[in-house]
Amino acid sequence: MPKILVVEDDPIVQELCRAVLNREGFEAIVAGNGVEGLEFFLKSHAEIVLILSDIIMPRMNGIEMIRSIFSTHAHANVLVMSGTPLFGFPPHEVARLCGVLKKPFTNAQLVHAVNRCLNPGDELISE
Repeated sequence: MPKILVVEDDPIVQELCRAVLNREGFEAIVAGNGVEGLEFFLKSHAEIVLILSDIIMPRMNGIEMIRSIFSTHAHANVLVMSGTPLFGFPPHEVARLCGVLKKPFTNAQLVHAVNRCLNPGDELISE
């Protein structure tokens, strides 16, 4: 089962992401802040297909965590979820992300964003 690392400090958003991702056939691993997220990633990076991360968190924010991950794993798949603009990310770093999911989001928007990150070449065909 493909693993997605969810890095989010809000327990409600954590549980929403876990439930939706598990229902879609993924194993969601949850970390409550950037320090925990970085530790989980470094231990299990070979098994993690996507990192879904909030930006504003205690201990280590998402920007710092993502920069640390990109410094050693330049091609990591990172989807950011945020209720605020990405002021801390310069454009060249935003371009490295596979997507940005604006909070609040629906279950369908989460699934769509994850699928676009994991299958970037697939185009949606409208009837």
